[in-house]
Amino acid sequence: MTSSAPPCGRPIPQPATGPEWQRKLKEHLVANGLKHSDQRTAIAEVVLGGIPGHFSTQDVVRIVQKRHPGIGAATVYRNIKTLVEAGLVKETLLDDQGRTVFELADGDGTHHDHIVCADCGAIFEFAEERIEALQEAVTTSMSFSPLHHRHVIYARCEYEK
Repeated sequence: MTSSAPPCGRPIPQPATGPEWQRKLKEHLVANGLKHSDQRTAIAEVVLGGIPGHFSTQDVVRIVQKRHPGIGAATVYRNIKTLVEAGLVKETLLDDQGRTVFELADGDGTHHDHIVCADCGAIFEFAEERIEALQEAVTTSMSFSPLHHRHVIYARCEYEK
């Protein structure tokens, strides 16, 4: 998990969280026959109401256990999966240790890609219509219908501090 500025000095964009996550989560739980619990709510509040940027499940476990010592790591792992299935959180990429990195799902449905700073590990988001158009053209020319993709660029930071 990254803080307000990584060692390379580039500012990190902070995600905006929408107030309707509680409704969306409740609808998902009801539709899938899952129970509402205080533990599930506590985990959702940590993830959806306060983690800036990109995060791993281990980041969430640390924060949840600090605030709610009675909630175990396995419960956090199960609930991250539920938040993904509810469309509130999405898997973004794998970090250099093979762990899944998550972020809040885009509320407006817009797609973006990522650049990972090889110097400090910070993750930056970008959207580029030309890249999206080229990917669409390539898949169409090869007779594919794209479902989704992840575009991650690993780069050295040349940001002037």
